[in-house]
Amino acid sequence: MVLPLVWPPISPLIIWGTVGCLRALIKDPELTILDLMQYVKGPISLRRNHLGARGIADALKTGKGSITVRAKTEIEVLKGERENIVISEIPYQINKARLVEHIADLVRDKQLEGISDIRDESDRRGIRVVIELKKDTKFTSIAQSII
Repeated sequence: MVLPLVWPPISPLIIWGTVGCLRALIKDPELTILDLMQYVKGPISLRRNHLGARGIADALKTGKGSITVRAKTEIEVLKGERENIVISEIPYQINKARLVEHIADLVRDKQLEGISDIRDESDRRGIRVVIELKKDTKFTSIAQSII
C-alpha cells in the first residue's frame, strides 16, 4: 500500500496521526483501511466527533480525499430581534482577509441574501469578524452558505 504525500502543508496534529499509521503499517503490512483509520483521525468538532472520516478513507484508498472544516462562530442577539454572526476562529491556512472579501463578493453579487454588513474587528487579542444580518434573517438560514 502506498500512502499519499500531501502538499500544501497540513496541520501538525494530522502529521502525528500519519506517523502512527506508518509505524503500524511497518509492523503489519496487511492492515486494512479501517485499521489504519484508527491512527489517522480528522479534525475534531465541538462535540469531540471526528470530522471527515469518509474523506480520510478516500485519501487512504485512492490518494485523494477532502475534509470540510468550518469556522467557529457565535450568535449575538441585538435589540430589535437582529442577530450578528461573530467568527472567532477560522480553519488552518485560511486567510481572514480573503474570507471577508469572498463573503462581501457573494453579498454584492446577490448570491447571498440577508447580510447587511460585514466588518473585521480583529485586534491583537484575537480574530473577530462580525457579520450583521438583516432584521428578518436568522442565522440558520445562511450559516451553511458562508461558514
